[in-house]
Amino acid sequence: MDAGMRNTQHGAVYAMGIWLAAVDYSIVRVEPSSIELRIRVTNGERDLSTSSIFAEEMEMELADGQRGKMLPLSGSVASGVYSVRLDIVRAPSPMLYTVS
Repeated sequence: MDAGMRNTQHGAVYAMGIWLAAVDYSIVRVEPSSIELRIRVTNGERDLSTSSIFAEEMEMELADGQRGKMLPLSGSVASGVYSVRLDIVRAPSPMLYTVS
């Protein structure tokens, strides 16, 4: 395993609501409005680069349900390993259950 991919979790990348890829990720840095991640594609579309036709539309869902706009920073289509930034990270709306 890549040395930069320790303590990985599983996530998914989408574009326009369509699943593109399953990824393993590790958190590199957390800032107030963004998270920098190192990701490795494990299944699906390997081209998650800035030249991808989906580059402007990509969103990533983290293991804990948070989602955000994914901006590729660097990486390789051949290896499927990228550095990305997630902006406007948000948690999904909680589902309320009523017990009667």
